[in-house]
Amino acid sequence: MAISSAHNGTDQGISATSYTVITGMTVTAPGADEYLACFSVWIATASVQNGRLLQVAIFVNGTIVASTEREIGIDSTLDSSGIYALTSGQISVGAGDDVDVRYKTDDGSNNGTFKLKSIILFPAPSADFSEVANQTDLVEDPGTSYVQMGGSPAMTLTPASGNYLLFFSGSSKSTGFPLINIIHTFDGTDQTVTEIHADQENSIANNAYPYWLVDEVAPNGSQVVEIKYKRTSGGTPSLTTHERTMTLLKVNAADLFEVGSAADDADSTVDEKLLDDMTIIDPGVATYLAVFGSSRFYGNRGTVSTEYSIYEGGVGEADSVRDHFMDASVDSVSHPVMTAMDPTTSLSTDDLQVFWKGSSTDARTNKARNFIALREAIVVAGGATVPQRRQFPMFPHIAM
Repeated sequence: MAISSAHNGTDQGISATSYTVITGMTVTAPGADEYLACFSVWIATASVQNGRLLQVAIFVNGTIVASTEREIGIDSTLDSSGIYALTSGQISVGAGDDVDVRYKTDDGSNNGTFKLKSIILFPAPSADFSEVANQTDLVEDPGTSYVQMGGSPAMTLTPASGNYLLFFSGSSKSTGFPLINIIHTFDGTDQTVTEIHADQENSIANNAYPYWLVDEVAPNGSQVVEIKYKRTSGGTPSLTTHERTMTLLKVNAADLFEVGSAADDADSTVDEKLLDDMTIIDPGVATYLAVFGSSRFYGNRGTVSTEYSIYEGGVGEADSVRDHFMDASVDSVSHPVMTAMDPTTSLSTDDLQVFWKGSSTDARTNKARNFIALREAIVVAGGATVPQRRQFPMFPHIAM
């Protein structure tokens, strides 16, 4: 089975109060299989924005996949801003079933517009998936040291020995002004390249920010993989973590590529630039699920935006552009940023990269970040699937 996807740049006003298909976000009959699904979109809020709750979810054959439902806040102060909606998780698709992404909001007016959006489905055998999902709000103050993202079930798995792609997504909000960090921990060690900052500014309290993080893990069968979180300031506010899912997909180690960095990358130009350490060198000719997750910080500034996109062979993938911008009143905080794409490399020397671009010369900082690419399997005579192979002797490039 091959990767299936849909990409769409048609503007769609956000007005439905019951689940409605997002324009262009239908994959028609991808085939009976299990899939790792991921969806992302950037949203331009209204010039006079009302405070709204937005929910998105993946549907299979008209039925919601509950573990993929995500809650996103659109605060009334976020006029003429750009935010994200996203989700991810394992889905089961039958023969002839369509897969689509739907949304709803709690009010039908002044909610903004869906812009560039994508859904990507990566097929894999059911036995290769491990997943934990929780649709119940987790309300607590985690404190200032990393603790497990709990609830029942908690965001923890102890998978069988092997190599895995980890994909986690969720959203959080707070009543106060905490700086919220989310991280993946493997065998008791924080994986700093996956750390996501989802800061809550006082003027937009109780505004749920969505986030995802990705990583490569190789447990030995007894090692624990978990998601942890903390606040770094803000007294003792009440934090609410909404629906959340951690998925582990067992993969061939030679087909999973990763680069990451915990070091800040600062810039103050309007040029489109390669993010530091965000190059997967020569992965080979194939189609990939490519996913990037990080956070971006601005200090005091006007209303500014930052675009992120995935490049293949030195050329930007237009469907991967995700624009994040905030009203000038929301300053000196970090917010999650992300993008995903299914690029196809045409040459064995083509790199996969992540670029960013600011709209002004205001100083901005990209925080810890991770970029993965999972190579699609191919079908050979007899119907068997095997990994794509390099056309030259070179090991996968993984820089941590």
